[in-house]
Amino acid sequence: MDSESEKWDYRTEMTIKDLFNPPIIQLHRGVLTIVRELERVLGREEAHRLVGDVIERERVKISKEMARRNPIKSFRDFVKLFEGEMSDVWSHVNIDEPAVYTENTRSVRTVACLWAET
Repeated sequence: MDSESEKWDYRTEMTIKDLFNPPIIQLHRGVLTIVRELERVLGREEAHRLVGDVIERERVKISKEMARRNPIKSFRDFVKLFEGEMSDVWSHVNIDEPAVYTENTRSVRTVACLWAET
């Protein structure tokens, strides 16, 4: 599944609860509309600072919960957990070149992104 249409037209089952409770870190069209309005009212820099602060707080909460459920003892544990937790969403949102690993880094170059199209 490598092409944009194969990835972005992928059908997934979602509960109504999931549909109405997307994580704020998933920048769907609704969040982007709000960001654009904040840019208009507050200015781009202040809007991005504000949204960035909120998303950072949410990421910290999510990360703490992930770490509580799945203790991480090594970088490899982190990569395994990250790739496992994110694969459902990210594997269908981005078109990436293969990840490059070193002892303590994971690098990926994204060549197409559905959110960039939004």
